Amino acid sequence: MQEDYKKMTGAYLVKREGREKICQPLLKEQEIELFINGNRERVFSCTPEMIHQLVAGCLYSEGIISSVQDIKSMEQKKGSVYVTCKRSGGSHVGKNLFSGFGEDDVREFIRIFFERSFRHRETHASHKAILFTEDKDCFWEADDVSRRAAVEKVIGQGVLSQTDLKKTCLMFSGRIPRDVVLKTVTSGIPLLIGRSYPTGEAVQEARDHGLVLCGCAREDSFVLYAGKLGNRFVTIHEN
Repeated sequence: MQEDYKKMTGAYLVKREGREKICQPLLKEQEIELFINGNRERVFSCTPEMIHQLVAGCLYSEGIISSVQDIKSMEQKKGSVYVTCKRSGGSHVGKNLFSGFGEDDVREFIRIFFERSFRHRETHASHKAILFTEDKDCFWEADDVSRRAAVEKVIGQGVLSQTDLKKTCLMFSGRIPRDVVLKTVTSGIPLLIGRSYPTGEAVQEARDHGLVLCGCAREDSFVLYAGKLGNRFVTIHEN
């Protein structure tokens, strides 16, 4: 198993009774510059692995490309990635998404997510994302120091493998901000599950765009903030 994502670092554990020398696995972090058609457009701060998947996921989830065929070339040189592509400039879906997933599916996705959070248990500093397909034995996963990068890496894996994202579910660690909801919607993914709480703006965007949004995922429960599991989007009105 490759372990390019971490480095062992010496430190001191300080307690009331004294200091103890320890050695901890710490995540590596790297800045990657993204050039699109010759223009410098973004800088990623991420774990230095799965960079092509990260870039593909970024391009697709921001509506810059409409499919993997729009990428004409992608070349990585040290801390930079150079992409030549055809720009599409828009979302890949209409207003209403469709999720055929039910409550039992969500519970199974959560179970698998916790089961496979190996790196977080090791480092206590890694975000995780999994893109589930209808076949629960087939999914894409990524771990990264950045929550956004982990999300973009799994979307990129789906795009590069030409997976039908309209039949997938995205789950990731951390709170659910508005930008992750918009990336999910733009990618055409109908169901988003977060480990923690969403922001109010994230919930409103989910309701406005027809995204099924679940948060506060635990092994025995979750909260449904927007949408209807197993059917088309139904607005959950505020009290």
